[in-house]
Amino acid sequence: LKILIEPDFAFSNPTINLNKVVLPEPLLPVKA
Repeated sequence: LKILIEPDFAFSNPTINLNKVVLPEPLLPVKA
């Protein structure tokens, strides 16, 4: 979901992209 919402961020940081999928809770508040 986060990847679709923020494609630029995901593409810019593939490593972060994986983290968002594995740990969406800690990154949700940071991005939100």
